[in-house]
Amino acid sequence: MRVTKKRTIASLLLGTSFCLIYSVLFREIPYFEKLELNTYDTLLRSKSIDKPPEEILLVRLNQKYRDSRIVFPSFSERVFYASLVKQLLDHDAAVVVLNLRHHWRDIPDNDWQDADLVNAPLQDLVTEYSEQIVLVTPTDSLSDIPQPELQVYRHFLPLEDDLSEPFAPNYVQGFSEYEPKANRPVTLTNIARHINLSGNFVGLDHLKLKQSFYSAPLLALKKFEQQQNNYYLDIEALFPENIGVNYWKSNSNFNALNIEQICVQDAVAKCQLDSEVNLRSHVANKIVLLGFSEGRNLDTLPVMTAFDQEIPLVEYQANILASLLTGRYYRVLPVWSLWLMRLVGAIIVSGILIFNIDLSRLDLTKNLFLILLGLIGVYFGLTFILWQSYYTLPVIIPLSIWSASAISTSICIYLESQRKLIGNQRQKIKQLQRAEEKAVILQARKLLQRVASDIHDTALQDLKVLMDKLELESNLDSEFVIDHLELIGSQIREQLHSMRQMSQKLEVSSILRSSLGSGIRANLKQLVDSAQLTLKIIDNLHPINEPIANSAWIDAREDIYRFFREAINNVVFHAQPPHGNATQVKVSLWCKQDRCYLIVSDNNSQTSVNLSVENPLKQTISKGYGTKIMETIACELPEGAWERTIIPQKGTKVQLSWSVMEFESKKQDSYLKT
Repeated sequence: MRVTKKRTIASLLLGTSFCLIYSVLFREIPYFEKLELNTYDTLLRSKSIDKPPEEILLVRLNQKYRDSRIVFPSFSERVFYASLVKQLLDHDAAVVVLNLRHHWRDIPDNDWQDADLVNAPLQDLVTEYSEQIVLVTPTDSLSDIPQPELQVYRHFLPLEDDLSEPFAPNYVQGFSEYEPKANRPVTLTNIARHINLSGNFVGLDHLKLKQSFYSAPLLALKKFEQQQNNYYLDIEALFPENIGVNYWKSNSNFNALNIEQICVQDAVAKCQLDSEVNLRSHVANKIVLLGFSEGRNLDTLPVMTAFDQEIPLVEYQANILASLLTGRYYRVLPVWSLWLMRLVGAIIVSGILIFNIDLSRLDLTKNLFLILLGLIGVYFGLTFILWQSYYTLPVIIPLSIWSASAISTSICIYLESQRKLIGNQRQKIKQLQRAEEKAVILQARKLLQRVASDIHDTALQDLKVLMDKLELESNLDSEFVIDHLELIGSQIREQLHSMRQMSQKLEVSSILRSSLGSGIRANLKQLVDSAQLTLKIIDNLHPINEPIANSAWIDAREDIYRFFREAINNVVFHAQPPHGNATQVKVSLWCKQDRCYLIVSDNNSQTSVNLSVENPLKQTISKGYGTKIMETIACELPEGAWERTIIPQKGTKVQLSWSVMEFESKKQDSYLKT
């Protein structure tokens, strides 16, 4: 099939359109999102390592601590919390990340007159250690809401009256995304897999200001680098806006301390260190993440990892921080690049379908399978290479989109090709019908010419001889004249009757429509099935170049077929037992250069002839009706020639040859006219 520019553009547009349609549809199907997530987690687990960074330490607050705090007022609870953090910082912890209790929210002064007194312990702590403290505020996923809101803990910040400049909340406060679906993620957009490192929030306090905040792990890392005197580190330039979390194989491998290992169990007002614990050896120069680690509540906020482990939010933050600290985080491609990748893939698939598949001779299923298999292999290879560099590519959804686009585009192209093919076949059928009609006219013309020639050569010649006798012989017997006239009339009537019968049967032989060789082979089978031919048949029929819808060739093919039938009839009636002793007949058809040959030969050894002295292998045979037909056919074929050769004790061979050049030229002329 010839690929045209118009067809190429149409196919590319078709493939791109299908890609856009399936991109929208597949995004709404949860099954594909779940498969994508499972594939992502499989790749994630394959590159995860066992040992997390030593710079991270977890301090876990458990259910026992929660229960013991219930009996004490909020002031006492915050005093204990502040004293615990102070103990950590005084023992050289680099940064402490505080996951505050959910109910520690700003309460209006008219509802709680001693709010300043209750908030004072944590406020004093932030004032003294602002460069080493990060306050964590859980917030909804930034991808779900256009204008996210954040609870700003201004009641824990230093009073502006005591400072020369207002204290910026984003200096000590960071956010941590969370959504209920995080403990059962089904999409890659869930915060359990992809998180934002920064965001612009509207405060929920009375100021309602829009301000930019860092994610709590990123803010902790920034302060940790400052503690290590790495002030040159540009955190904003180093990390992208959002990343994919790299989970460690077992979260129990993170260095961790329970609250009972740090504070004396009967301590109530403040955290008193256990004398058996060397706290400095555990926390020195480390980032300490403090938070609840048990149960399902507003303080733990569980998240499901890629290893199907449910971990609290504080350990989830530890995985994010470890990813940033080691540089083993995954770069998330922007949305526009994913759409561009899908479009490019659809264009590639459409191009392959256009330029490498001939749909007029297409085994559609096989070729589509090979194309899709090759595309999947290339894309998986690219995905694996990018994963080595911590770049993530979606797998299931793009491949599903491209596969569906390829199948849909192929079906459309195939249907269009079939429509054109049917149109071309109809046109060829019309051309063939016109050629056959013209061939029938040629056959009728030759029939009339042959009948006229036969009448002229026989009956009219006899009539001329009789008229000459009447002129020369005056005493010619009248009965003799009448008898001869009746004979002449009978010959003419017989010729006309034969012509009438032949004209009624005049049509193109359906047996020859596929090819001359198949027609000859079918006729031989008919003779064998009817028991008219009992000899062994040696088939040496080779395909020859037959011009399609060429009236001249169709006409010539009918004559060649009639020649064959005359030759095979001679074998049946003269060489086959009981008339002869032939045991086989060989029929050959082939082309050599610009000439074609048809040969019918038998091995009859009882042929009795008078051989010529000059050429003992050639005989002169009286011209019967069949011989005359053969001569006539040979003369009417382009450069036609025939001969009958009798070899004593070996049999008879009849050969017909003709040129194919004239038919080829007429074929070109007919195509030009079409």
